Amino acid sequence: MKHLFTATLYIIISFAAFGQKLEIGGNFAYGLPIGDYNVSATIPLVPIPPSSAMPDAGYGGTIDINYWFSNHIAVGLEAGYISFRSKKTETKINDQNTFFNSSGTSIPLLIKGSYFFFNKAFKPFVEMGIGYILYTPDVTIRQIYRVGQFPFEFKIPVDVPVSTKSHNGLLLSPRAGIAIQLAKNIGLKLSAQYNLAFNEIENEEATADILGQELPFNYSSDASSYLNFQVGVTYVLWNK
Repeated sequence: MKHLFTATLYIIISFAAFGQKLEIGGNFAYGLPIGDYNVSATIPLVPIPPSSAMPDAGYGGTIDINYWFSNHIAVGLEAGYISFRSKKTETKINDQNTFFNSSGTSIPLLIKGSYFFFNKAFKPFVEMGIGYILYTPDVTIRQIYRVGQFPFEFKIPVDVPVSTKSHNGLLLSPRAGIAIQLAKNIGLKLSAQYNLAFNEIENEEATADILGQELPFNYSSDASSYLNFQVGVTYVLWNK
C-alpha cells in the first residue's frame, strides 16, 4: 500500500502540467467511533467474553493533494491522524465488577476520487476513498476480585492490557461535502465521512502481566470504523 500511495503521488505531480489544477489542503478532523468495538480474550483467571471497548471521540487532522482533470472531476491522496480519547466502561463479568479503559490512534492513508457539482464558487461534492488504516488500540481491562468475607473482605484489582498491537487493514471512505471558493487560490472545504475499516483481529496471541506473572492469552477485536467530520482550507498550487 505504501508503494501504491507513492506511485499515485508521483503520477499526480507528473501529469499536473496536462491537467487543469493542482491543489493541496489541510483539515481539522473530528472522529466519532461507531459499531460495537467488542473485544474478547481467553485469559487465565480473567476470561473475557465479547464486551464493548469503544474509545471516546477523537481529534486530529488530514492533509491532501488533489489533481483536477476538469471543473468537476479530481483525484487525490489523503493522509491523516486521529487520537481517540480514553473512555471508561463498566460491566459485570462472572459477577465481578469489570472496567474497560479504551483509547486509540488512527492513521488513514487514502487514494480518492471526487466529483464536484456546479461550476461555481459554491460546489457540493461526493468522494470515494480507498486505502489502508493503521489503527493502534490501547485497551486495559480491570477486574476487582473480592477475597474473604465481611468484615475481613479485601478487594484485589487485576489489570490486563488486552489490545496494544496495531490493527491494520483495508479502509473504504465514502464522503460528501461542500467546497467554497474564498479567493482566487484559497478555498474552504467541509465534509462528512464514513470510514469503514476491515481490520478485525481473530485469536491474536499476546501476553499479559497478571498478578506478577506473564501469562499467554488470545484475544479478538472488532473492526475500528468511525465517522469523520472535517473542515479545512485548500490552496491552488497550479492553475492552467
